[in-house]
Amino acid sequence: MIKVVVTDQTWGNIDIERQVLAPYGVDIVDAQCSNVEEIVAAVCKADYIITQYGALSAEVIPTLERCRVISRYGIGVDNIDLVATRKAGIPVCNVPDYCIDEVADHALALILALTRNVVVATSLVRDGEWRWPGPLDGIMVLKELSIGLVGFGRIGRAVAERLVPFKCRIIAADPVVSPDTMVMAGVQPTSLTNLLSESDVVSIHCPSNDSTRGMINAEKLAMMKPGALFVNVSRGDIVVTNDLITTLEQGHLRGAAVDVTDPEPLPPGHPLSQLDNVVITSHFAACSATSMDELRRRTAGSIALAIQGKPLLSSVNGVDHPRVIAS
Repeated sequence: MIKVVVTDQTWGNIDIERQVLAPYGVDIVDAQCSNVEEIVAAVCKADYIITQYGALSAEVIPTLERCRVISRYGIGVDNIDLVATRKAGIPVCNVPDYCIDEVADHALALILALTRNVVVATSLVRDGEWRWPGPLDGIMVLKELSIGLVGFGRIGRAVAERLVPFKCRIIAADPVVSPDTMVMAGVQPTSLTNLLSESDVVSIHCPSNDSTRGMINAEKLAMMKPGALFVNVSRGDIVVTNDLITTLEQGHLRGAAVDVTDPEPLPPGHPLSQLDNVVITSHFAACSATSMDELRRRTAGSIALAIQGKPLLSSVNGVDHPRVIAS
């Protein structure tokens, strides 16, 4: 019988995955692994793997005796070693175009929360103080601001679409997107350096990879305008957390709002969570009932396609066909 292992999931069950894969007579296992040792034990005999956050590292990949395809719940694949899987001939599939609206909505919500001091105001009222949340120069209107989008892929473009009606100036930096594409979306193309120095709000929308990990560090944060705001709904490791904390503590940035952190989850009492000028949500920007149902069906669907011998739709590591396992 074909064995499918789900290394981990946060839905509480794998009923949808079972439903998608039921026609193919598979044995699907919900392993709920929490460390590398558990992952190796669970997946070493798997024909197919579904993963959410489980680390399929260079240490794990050589132990995969039978794995033909790895399918990840999500857009990012930073928990999977793409070089090791490519060497092993195992395609890694993702779901590249789900949750676009959810994440874009969340980014806009965080921008508005910062510019309108929504969280501060709520805390004051709960503490019995009915007053404005700080000085007037900290209560902003978007049409007077420049919003910088670092990354202009599907989500960056969806954020821009939402910002256009607010009549703010929108600028973007993305080395793989043509300036014409940005201009057609009502966005001014620029370099990352110029974006940081010109933006009142910087919002991150790029993937985590070797070229972006740690990209927003002390040097880059120092380039931002004094009093600017920082938003991240992408990946936590794009930002050097300690550098962000220092920049906020020193007052160079007015505030930050993040849905992703490094480390993640933040340990109780982490310095980032203790700052009054920081809004943190628990990596749920992608969430809605609609998006989660779609994500689970399409993730399991990649396995279904492979079992049927049909073309894979979204391999991200340069391997386009399931690995062939000798009998």
